[in-house]
Amino acid sequence: MEKVNVSDYDKPKLSDGLDFYFEDKREIRNCKKQIKQIFKEIDLSSLNLKYKIYRTLSFGNENEVQLRDNTIY
Repeated sequence: MEKVNVSDYDKPKLSDGLDFYFEDKREIRNCKKQIKQIFKEIDLSSLNLKYKIYRTLSFGNENEVQLRDNTIY
């Protein structure tokens, strides 16, 4: 895993207030660490991939997780 990106519309904004901004930044940092740790523990060597894979993780209001595959095969 190379990196975890946060969509622009999900990034915290200073206009929401400093308390919310720093709290959201901290939560995003913790989530990115957890996502990276999970994928480090998964063995993908059996897939024998020739190309990079891009996945989109989304979190809903009730903490449900959605995994999307936007790769064109």
